[in-house]
Amino acid sequence: MSRRDLRADLAICNATVPGPWSRTCNDFIVDAHGEMICEILADETVDTFIAESRTGWPHAIERALAAEAEVDRLSGNLRATFDALVGLLTLIPEKLEPEEQAIIDRIRADIYKEATAGDQTE
Repeated sequence: MSRRDLRADLAICNATVPGPWSRTCNDFIVDAHGEMICEILADETVDTFIAESRTGWPHAIERALAAEAEVDRLSGNLRATFDALVGLLTLIPEKLEPEEQAIIDRIRADIYKEATAGDQTE
């Protein structure tokens, strides 16, 4: 499954009538000033979703974008730390055991796979 463009989704949310929105007893969705956004022709769960999504989706998207940025930052830190530690291992005069080298190779594959996988799904 391809990733959604969260910035485009957020732009769609922010381009509409400002929130918060709410449901009236007459089955209308109204903005913060009481101006009608739309009439609801479905059940209460649909109008609740529409009203709550006006402020909920932008908030969720902003949190997802912040979380992705934090993952990217932490992944970069992890890769840099790993590379520094592997560099320090070259200073040890003894050769690594095959099991130790296998651990290093597995970790390298894991942390660098994440970097390339993220680039391919954007």
